[in-house]
Amino acid sequence: MLDAKLIIVEDEETLLNRLMTILKREIKEVEGFSSPKALLQSESYKNAHFILTDINMPEISGVELLKQVKKANQSIICIIASAFSDPQYFQEAIETKVDKFLIKPINTEELIAELKERFALKQEQDENKQLLEEYKAIIDDNNCVYKLSLDGTITYINEKFLTLCGYTKEEVLGQPYTIIGSKENQSAYESIWKNLLEKKSWSGVIAHEKKDGSTFYTQTNIYPLWDYQGKIKEVISIKTDITKIRQMQSELDTKERLSLMQSKMATMGEMLANIAHQWRQPLNTITMCSTSIQVSNEMNMLQIDDEFTHMINSINDAAEYMNQTITDFQNYFKPNKNKTCFYVENVFEKAYKLLSVQMTSNTIRLIKNIEKVQLCSYENELLQVLVNILKNALDQLHHINMQRYIFVDVFQDKEGCVLIKIKDNAGGIDNTIIEKIFDAYFTTKEADKGTGLGLHMSKDIVQKHLHGELNVKNIEFVYEHDACKGAEFTLKLKSIEEESP
Repeated sequence: MLDAKLIIVEDEETLLNRLMTILKREIKEVEGFSSPKALLQSESYKNAHFILTDINMPEISGVELLKQVKKANQSIICIIASAFSDPQYFQEAIETKVDKFLIKPINTEELIAELKERFALKQEQDENKQLLEEYKAIIDDNNCVYKLSLDGTITYINEKFLTLCGYTKEEVLGQPYTIIGSKENQSAYESIWKNLLEKKSWSGVIAHEKKDGSTFYTQTNIYPLWDYQGKIKEVISIKTDITKIRQMQSELDTKERLSLMQSKMATMGEMLANIAHQWRQPLNTITMCSTSIQVSNEMNMLQIDDEFTHMINSINDAAEYMNQTITDFQNYFKPNKNKTCFYVENVFEKAYKLLSVQMTSNTIRLIKNIEKVQLCSYENELLQVLVNILKNALDQLHHINMQRYIFVDVFQDKEGCVLIKIKDNAGGIDNTIIEKIFDAYFTTKEADKGTGLGLHMSKDIVQKHLHGELNVKNIEFVYEHDACKGAEFTLKLKSIEEESP
């Protein structure tokens, strides 16, 4: 039995009673009225699910009755029955949005089947409508929402967005969407409307200007809404305020840059000592050649001959060497976000040059097995990572009393990635701390000899800027018949096959 209410309006008493008797067996509540006036006076139709009425009745027609009923109960399902098949009646029924038109005599079995089908469909529609209302409430409570007509006029805006913007609904409705936009969005607007014209959604970050002139940012999703003909009817925009998230990200970026510079500054003293050492020989050459030229000139023995030319060339070569040393030093500390294509071997040479004094003074042998592989990435970022890893190996090798080695292997794997492996024979890392060595400020060195930032920043650079991986493990191996044990750092970087610039 249908848990529904049916109203029957029929001026033929016999037919009305027969229909009520039959339909009460299938429908929980059935009420009958012999005239439209009697129904309208009772107002019983206001909570009814169905109304079945004859089209041709005294007082007012069935069509006119349904018009009045629908004003009070828009969801009621309307069925008209008539012995007339004149197209005029059909046209009136269609214009009144009648759900079903029946020709008398009424087949009650077909009517009951129709009522059940209509009621099931109505319940499904009501449930869907309820779900949509719940979804709308959830979206409205947690997001900023507004709708636009195709000319860009705001037709709806929720309270959450109004509160964020500082406007009232009256100030915004009917206005162009740019009233809550920003000049920053010009390129985004072009992309949005291009997508909408292609019946595509759009997602991105949009800047907004509040009524007081301040700016806030939203993660925005914009969707076209279609009518039944498949034409775009309006546009809905669902937004989430991300202003605080952007501020936090900016602060994190600032901290990251400061940590990066702190890590670099920690090695500056050693780099300067390295430069001073590398300058000694060229300075001696310059001093010796310039002194010889000066003495020859004072003794009137200066001649522009091969020996003079050789001394001038020696001075120029020494000066060029010193200049290149300074350039390498400056490049290491200069922030460079330009992506270039380079050979990994050349980056290792730069790293070695920066650390050559420490490696020589500690009698460390560098064993290289470097294939000629190219990488398109951020060269200076990779240089800092290599310097940090090599310097870490130098610090560990300082404590052993045997031949000290650093092994470098560079090759390309089957996936096209560049693998860089750096290992030493310093005995390895204590297994109780190996998982912590990439943590910020974690160090086993004395307070004045380490910041605990080098390896942490290296891991951060590899993951965030070089889009690769950096891992470490202890390894045992044999070199020149000697058993060795040490730490092996592995970098895995994506290689892009391009010609060097």
